[in-house]
Amino acid sequence: MASEQAERLVKTVERHADGRISSVELVQLVARIKETKVNLQSKFEQYDQDNTGFVKPEDAVIIMSQEFHGLPQSSIQAMVQRYDRDHNGMVDFGEIIEFYACLKAKSHELEVRFNDLDRDASGVLEPEELFQILQAECALKDFQVHSLVEDFDVNKDGKIDRSEFLYMWTNLFG
Repeated sequence: MASEQAERLVKTVERHADGRISSVELVQLVARIKETKVNLQSKFEQYDQDNTGFVKPEDAVIIMSQEFHGLPQSSIQAMVQRYDRDHNGMVDFGEIIEFYACLKAKSHELEVRFNDLDRDASGVLEPEELFQILQAECALKDFQVHSLVEDFDVNKDGKIDRSEFLYMWTNLFG
């Protein structure tokens, strides 16, 4: 699993499609990580007003919801509970960082999955584009796929956009 994650990281960072990260790309990656950490630290401190080094789980959910707009609250809440490593009912900054990294990886995987399904690169999925994957993953029939599209098509345009896909996929597959 770690080698798969490393390969995905390399693919997101490297620009030359040679499977290697140049020193410039590595410097850029480190800068993005530092920027993200500073941003999260700032948000964390907004909710840790008494400087205890901890925030309430519901505050962690708010912080992560600001970072990952399309993910359902229920998914974020479940993950916050899972990342309370010391089981003290509070979330420290280290737990926030772990949680963020997990959500970022999941978000990236879903983005890749969406792009794979979006064969015409329109930015939306037609029911036909969803049919094959939902049939393979869930053994669904045509009418069931159309029913799912109706259920998760928030703007009722008959298609699934990226945020609707994120919501649908996390609800169906966790």
